[in-house]
Order: sequence, then structure tokens, then C-alpha cells
Amino acid sequence: MGKVVSVPEGNVHHLIRQAYNAGGDYQWAREALVNSLQAQATWINFGVDEDSFTQHGVARRYVADNGLGMNREDIQLFLSSFGGGGKTISLTENFGQGFKSSCYEWNPYGIVVMSWTEDTPHGSMIWIYYDDVHELWRLKDFDIYYEDSDPDGPPDDISDCIPPTYNDELGIDLRTFHFEEIKKAGHGTVFLFLGDGPARDTVYGDYKRGEDSNKRGIVGYLNKRFATIPEGVEVRVSTLESKAEDSDRRESKDRLVTHPDDTRYTIHTRTVKGLRSFISPKHTTGKLMVKHGTTIEWFLTEEDDTGRSGGYGPTKPAIAVQYEDEAYDYKDRPQAYRPFGITDALKNRVWLFITPPAYSEHDPTKWGVMPQASRGMLIGKGSTELPWADWQDNFYQQLPGPIKQALLETQAGISEGDSKDRRNRLARVMERLSTRFRPVMLVKNDHGRESGNPGPTNTGEPRKNTGKNRSPSTVAGKPRNPANPSGGAGDRVILNREEAGEFAGSEQRRSDGTPDVQWDARFEDEADIAHAARFERNESLNGSFGTVHFNSEFPMFQNEFHFWVNEYPRADPGEVLSLVRTVYEDEIVARVMHAYKMKGQELARDSAGRPIRIKDENIGAWTSPEALTAAVLGLINVESRIRVAAGGRFGRGKQAKIDGNKAKK
Repeated sequence: MGKVVSVPEGNVHHLIRQAYNAGGDYQWAREALVNSLQAQATWINFGVDEDSFTQHGVARRYVADNGLGMNREDIQLFLSSFGGGGKTISLTENFGQGFKSSCYEWNPYGIVVMSWTEDTPHGSMIWIYYDDVHELWRLKDFDIYYEDSDPDGPPDDISDCIPPTYNDELGIDLRTFHFEEIKKAGHGTVFLFLGDGPARDTVYGDYKRGEDSNKRGIVGYLNKRFATIPEGVEVRVSTLESKAEDSDRRESKDRLVTHPDDTRYTIHTRTVKGLRSFISPKHTTGKLMVKHGTTIEWFLTEEDDTGRSGGYGPTKPAIAVQYEDEAYDYKDRPQAYRPFGITDALKNRVWLFITPPAYSEHDPTKWGVMPQASRGMLIGKGSTELPWADWQDNFYQQLPGPIKQALLETQAGISEGDSKDRRNRLARVMERLSTRFRPVMLVKNDHGRESGNPGPTNTGEPRKNTGKNRSPSTVAGKPRNPANPSGGAGDRVILNREEAGEFAGSEQRRSDGTPDVQWDARFEDEADIAHAARFERNESLNGSFGTVHFNSEFPMFQNEFHFWVNEYPRADPGEVLSLVRTVYEDEIVARVMHAYKMKGQELARDSAGRPIRIKDENIGAWTSPEALTAAVLGLINVESRIRVAAGGRFGRGKQAKIDGNKAKK
């Protein structure tokens, strides 16, 4: 029989450290909660060790549950084996390392584990620590004295697993961790975190990652990380905070404790309910099926759903990918909402939960998602990234009616007349490009020579060699809206090019509509404030081809506004500003539309003679906020256009008169 592959014990600590570095903040809290749930616990408490605090001034964190518990053999195996410990190990279930890799690195002094089962009612206890001399994780040996032994003499025995008892090194009685909830259930487990020394506070979590800077970080993390908490399970998190002067602020579960220096503190206890519990009950909801067998559940609240958590959870709506009961890829920034067609004005009313199919080892041919090894993120089949672009476009194309109506209401203050005039003006600007640059699209055609698959709003039949012609016009598709100036494909089925596509297609060229324009008073989000403009393809104002947002507070625009208003002091400042904005609108919209009209243009040929074409990612880079910001800087032609247009409307400006006088001299 061949030799079994194994890892030398001297290398295990390197694996643990590597896995720890791959994790994230509060990963240990996630692992502890999942372990408790897998042990069928109905009571899970992230508590504060009151005895250590009141007697020795050390604030330690423990996690207790009333799950099935571990007997002597189980508890030793679970904590002293990396990549095992009796847990199911597979791609989608467990790697046998999550709790250890997320906890060991910040607890080299040790983790005390106590567990009770029906077979071991007195409990089993171990203390695992890092032996820095031998660079190994090992179990601490305890001295055992029998009933008639001399406590000052040598021990009668030594063991690394004993029932909980008073511990001289910690100076506390560990039997107090046999909580009533554990006694009532007849089983349970407690983990006590000791950090890197006897005086280390661990109550706020992993000090190596800076978690100790946020007193409410654990409960806030769990409320964001878990979409739901299973029915019938109570999860509590206690925080140690300075005593509130106003006793009315304390809740019934809160307790007062006194530090050895006589300073009084409050132990606040909060219940973890999960991300979905923070959605306002006054909402409209629904589900959409999008690409990759994924559903998107949406919630539209009646008003802005902000500031209700008090720091114990999300403070505003969010987007999350749900896998089982957990929420991954938590996003709440405006940039996350815009590709879904949700504007900044509406984002604080919309929650999105994206649920893709889970990867199945029993059907590896089917696409699905699974947690990455650190359990900090989801990956698709084959370790691929999640298909965010497809989900965003699919949702935008099927935008639910209530959200559409809410978007229209947010646009109510925008002058339809001004918007229409702007579109007409910009359409004239784009006419020069329309005849020269019309993007290539692949349209379903049974006689076509290229292959692809339909977009989310088109349907079709897989390519078949039946010899029977099928007219593209008979295939169901999204009907063209003549009133929509953004253009469309009518009842044609538009295909995305794929080498292994199931449909035949032929190339056609199309005309796109024109983006609308909106001058924002400012770009609110920190990630946006350094940009002069941004293009949101999935934000359609009155049927436009997306929307270009300008940042009115961008320093260059402010300088331009100030200069031209001073240049024509007798003119209406509003008219001057309007003229300046108009010229910049024409410039940026022309750049955006020119980029989109280049889509599908051939760049070169590869070694096999196949065309290399301009792709969506190329256009995305050309129309990114960074690219548009660079485009408005140093535009000498814009200054010239403004000067000519302003001169015809307002007469000679101050600088023109000065230059004229200098010329006369």
C-alpha cells in the first residue's frame, strides 16, 4: 500500500497562521456561532467572564452554548487536530480548521474548553496553548490529587483532560461556567479566550486585528454576517462598557459589575437576530429569477430605512449574497447599487438578497457557489468570481414595478422640458457619430456563422441541425418601445458572443440612444468625491441611455463657474452657468457615446485568424469615473467654445476687453 500523505506536526502552526491571515475581522465569532448551530444549540451566549473581571480586572470573552457537547475523547480530538476533529469535511461543508485557524493566533496563552454531555455530567476540560519553545500547539497537563492526598505534596497523577475545577493559574473557579441553560439541557460547551497572557483583555475579540477598538463590533458583525438566525435559537452578545449615568438606559438583561479599583461597569446584553430583521416592516417585496439560476429578493421600504440599529447592526439598507443562513459580500455603498439601476436618491429604501444555487459535489456539472476555504467569501464553481455583472444587468432589465415607480418619484423635481431639450441637443451632437460608428451586435440567425447565447431578456431555442429555417422574428423577445429614445433591438434576439454558444447569429449594427445628464450638488460618497463625472449605464431618466452625473463641487468646475460669472458681470449668472454646463455636457456625453459606438469594432486578428474585438470591459474602462475626470481636465477647446458662445450671447467679456486694449497699445 502506498504511503499516506501527512503534514509533519512541526509545520501545523504555519498552516494555522496562513489560514488565519486568509480570514477576516471577527471570523472567530462566525466560526463559534456556526459550530454551536451545528451542535444543535438553542442557546448561544457570547459572554463576559465576570469573575476574572471583578476579582483580577481582566476582561475575558467566552462563548457558551447548550449544544450536544463533547466527551473526553471528542474534546481532545476537536481542539488538538487541524483539519479534522470529527467534523464533516468537504468542499461545501467544513474544512475542519475554521475555529482553530481563526482563534489560535490571538490566543497563544491558551483557550480553555469545557464541555458537558449526558455521559459526562461533571464535564471535561482542556487548556490548549502554544509552546513557543518547540513551536507546537499542545494541551496543558493538570496535576491530579485524589481525595486523601496531601495537597502540598506531589500529584497523584497528571492528565491533559479533567473535569472543570478551581484553577490556581487563572485564580477563578471554572465550575461557574456550568450555566443553568447547560444544566437544563444536560449538555453544552464553553470556550474561554485567554489571549497572549494572564492580563490580556479578550472581551472585544481579536486584539491583533484591532477588534478591541470597537466595543459593539461582535454583535454588529454577527447581525450583518448572518442573514437569519434559525427559528428557536437565541443568540446573545454581551459588551462591557462604562457604567451609564442614567440608569433608565439599562435593559433588563444588563448587569452592573465592579472592577477591583472600584470603577463600576455595565455588561450590556443584546440579541443577534440577523440582517433581515433590520428591514422596516413597512415595505413591499418580491423576487426575480436572474441568470445562473439565481434569485434576487428585493425589499422597498416606504421611507429611508436608516439609523435604526443603534450600532448593533446595519445602519442602512444593504446588498448581500445569501448562502444558507449567512450573508456574504455585504455592500451598502452607492456604487454597489448603481449597476442594479438603483439611484443614490433611492438606495436607502432598497434591500437586495441574492441567492445563487449552492454547488453540489453530487452534480459537479451544474454551476453553483461554495464558501472559500477561509469561509470569508463565496466563489463560483471552478474557483471563479461571482457573476455580479450578469446579476446587475438582469435585475435592471427586469426592474420591479414598485421600484420603477419609486425611481420616477425621485425624478419628479427634474424638469421634463429641460431634459427633453437637452436630449434633443445632445442627439444632434451624436448625429455626427451615428453614420460613422455604429456598434456591432450579434443577432440570432439560424444561417449565421457565429455563435452565442441570448441575453436575459431574450429567449430562443438551442441551435439544431434540423434543416428547418426558423425566422428570428418569430422568436419571443423584448418588444421595442417606439417612445423609448434609447433605441432597442425590437423583436430580434441579441446574442452574447461565446465560442461554445448554443445559437447561430449574424452581425448587425445598431444605434444607441443618448444619455441624460444630471448635475449633482455634490458627490456624497467618499469614493466619488475625487471624480468630476461618472456614467451610470443602468440609470435611465425618462428612457435615456443611462445618465451622466456631474459633480458640481469638483474644484475645476467651481473654478470655471467662478471665472465665467466674473467674466460677464452684467449677464444673468444663471445663464452663464447654464452655458458653461452645456459645453461640458456635450463634451462628456460625446465621449461616452463614442465609446459605446466602438463596441464590437475589430482591433486585430489572433494567431488563428479570429477577430479580436472591443469588449464591454474596454468600454467600462474608457467611461469609468477616473477616465471621465481625466477627460474634463485641460480642455482648451471647451474654453474656446464657451468664449465664442458667451460672446455671441453676452458681448465681450472682461478678459477679451483687456486683451483688446493691450493689442491697441
